[in-house]
Amino acid sequence: LPRVGGYINPNLERLTVLRPDLVIVRGKYEKVAKYCKRKNIPIVHVNMDSLFTIYQGILELGRIFDKVEKAQALCKTIRHQLEEVSKDAAQYGRQKTFVCLGRAPGSLSSIYTAGGPSFVTEILKVAGGDNIFQDVKQPYPEASKESLLRRAPEVILEMRPGEEISRSRREQIIGDWKILRGVPAISNRKIFVLTEDFLLVPGPRVGIAARFLLKTIQTEIQDDP
Repeated sequence: LPRVGGYINPNLERLTVLRPDLVIVRGKYEKVAKYCKRKNIPIVHVNMDSLFTIYQGILELGRIFDKVEKAQALCKTIRHQLEEVSKDAAQYGRQKTFVCLGRAPGSLSSIYTAGGPSFVTEILKVAGGDNIFQDVKQPYPEASKESLLRRAPEVILEMRPGEEISRSRREQIIGDWKILRGVPAISNRKIFVLTEDFLLVPGPRVGIAARFLLKTIQTEIQDDP
């Protein structure tokens, strides 16, 4: 599909060449909204920040494209996937989990994580993990080393979606965390670097993401032969 830039740097010239009948954006996206208003292009804002709004967004798109039944069926499929993951996760003990969404290269500074309002916290809960920052009201707060020591996660998940990481580089990334001596995730060697691109996308693959997180945090689970 044609690329039209990213959230920070949308390629409005490319968008002009494509002459869209409709523009769909996630959230506010002011730059594109102002452009569409100036060009008289219809725009739809789909706010997918939680499981509830993911379902709402899918149903809204179904109405827009006259595919209501398919949208309803997709929501039903996602709910079923999440229910199955939750059922399987109930067989294991819950894991206190820290999710790292980004940090300064080579150090444990400027660490960003998922708070209570994030869909990441929701699917992690379905997968049997309790986000150690789920009490924080911001969706994506900054976390300090001191707070990690205090909250003592049993599992650390470092999200690097879409990156190609060699084995030696992966070991370096995991090694950065070892300065947090005394944290259970360190002593139990439960630090995982996840590069799957669907894990941080709030959309139809949240059920697949929840299943992947379950298999990651519960390392005793094996894939079917």
